[in-house]
Amino acid sequence: MTKEEAVRAAVKKLKQMEQTEEIREIIRGLEKFEPGQYRRKWTQEAVYEAVRVWSLAHGHLPSAKEMEIYRELPGSSVIRREFGISSGEFLRRFFAGREKKQQVVMEPEADCLQQFIMEFNRIRPESGRDYDMRRAPGILSWMQTARALRVSGWADLLLLAGVDVSCLKQVPKELRSIRNNGGYEVYRKHNPE
Repeated sequence: MTKEEAVRAAVKKLKQMEQTEEIREIIRGLEKFEPGQYRRKWTQEAVYEAVRVWSLAHGHLPSAKEMEIYRELPGSSVIRREFGISSGEFLRRFFAGREKKQQVVMEPEADCLQQFIMEFNRIRPESGRDYDMRRAPGILSWMQTARALRVSGWADLLLLAGVDVSCLKQVPKELRSIRNNGGYEVYRKHNPE
């Protein structure tokens, strides 16, 4: 059920109830909402700005698939409606000359790790994707952090950081039987002296 359908259903149910002044006031308030009011209004300028802001935050232009996944980006139907082309063609045509995966200036390893730990503890994400979606602007994605620290994935990054993983919806199997104090050994494994 969409938000619009929910509002219409709520108004219908409220009209079936005894009409107190409070109920009438709630109905008047709900009837002020117009269809489509809940959807983001995408214009060509808003599309450009969303891609630009997302690119700055993530360190690279989004792929067509990422444009479908991340809610702060317009989907393929918006691109087709506003520009008459596919998301992939939009990215090639309007962001030509920019590499899809632009190189991000990485911070020193200690700073990357500390930044990840602080941001993880601030937002308490349910998953790696949740971390990427909720991180503050200018904070590296978990994948960029893992690459900078030369660890192979989400589980190794969590081990290295030694963060409390109780907030995760699904704890990686590598972490289920290991306490999070093994981060230093993981780090040494990936960064021999």
